[in-house]
Amino acid sequence: MLSWCQHGKQFRKSLGQVSQQDAKLAQHAKEVELITGQTFLSSDLIFTQFANEYLDWYSSEFPSSYYRTEQIIRQHLMPAFEFYPLDRIRVREADRYKSTRLKDGPKISTVNKELRTLKAMLNKSVQWEYIKSNPLANLKYAKELDSKPERFYSKEELEIIYQYAPYNWHWWKF
Repeated sequence: MLSWCQHGKQFRKSLGQVSQQDAKLAQHAKEVELITGQTFLSSDLIFTQFANEYLDWYSSEFPSSYYRTEQIIRQHLMPAFEFYPLDRIRVREADRYKSTRLKDGPKISTVNKELRTLKAMLNKSVQWEYIKSNPLANLKYAKELDSKPERFYSKEELEIIYQYAPYNWHWWKF
């Protein structure tokens, strides 16, 4: 049971059957909400609660890739979105996450994998009817600009190739 006072009135909200950790997270989110004025608990399910449920499901469905997905969720996504209600995660927050993570220095492909995991989680929350649609359906992934220009042989390198390929040097010249 979560209770708080606002404008002289006392409010109580039941979280239903949740773990002690999830109850403490909800209480902390409400305290932050009262201090900052930002609403975190607009839906019944915050990201951290859903992430734990998702990981339980994922461990039985995809045991071979569970370790990496759990690592992504617990080390990166949970700290970034822990008190967000599922229905409040938007492309703007995902873009902010993307730019913050890229400043930390991981490869673009790593950040894209994390974003795909977040998007897959929200797809599952739609399937489980926690939210009506995936707000990240139009999310654009970071572009990988690691491409390098084509390497051309120098004149000296070509001379060596011609010398060691006496029968098909004309193909190299072509």
